Amino acid sequence: MISENLAKNSNAWAKHSVAMRWALFLLTLLALSATTCFAQQVSATLFGTVTDPAGAVIPDAKITARNPANGRTTTATTQADGGYVFPYLEPADYTITVEKTGFDKYEQTRLTLVVNQKSRLDIQLKVGTVATTVEACRSTPGASAACPS
Repeated sequence: MISENLAKNSNAWAKHSVAMRWALFLLTLLALSATTCFAQQVSATLFGTVTDPAGAVIPDAKITARNPANGRTTTATTQADGGYVFPYLEPADYTITVEKTGFDKYEQTRLTLVVNQKSRLDIQLKVGTVATTVEACRSTPGASAACPS
């Protein structure tokens, strides 16, 4: 009788153990699949180099990527080698502008980026024209206001 009870209990324990192993396996599988879902990227990367007409790189240029659909703006600055990168842009159409003192402002509209795309956009800036502002001032003898110096 004792041996029969032990046999029944060990059988029940074996069935319970198998069920627990399956539950643990499924739980592990679920946990792993959840982490891979979070790892998927839903963005695009834009990168390139900014140069002058002679091909020399332009460091410290301000680059702006603007999504006109939602108004979001992301900015970057070119590195010493003229390179820039926008690593996590949402897929959309963008307006790209580049500004640097001494050069004309560059603008490109409707640059389309899609999911997981890595797009290169090399930009050549044109040398800007120097704008001179002349401020005229006339002072009347005896007036209390003087021209700023």
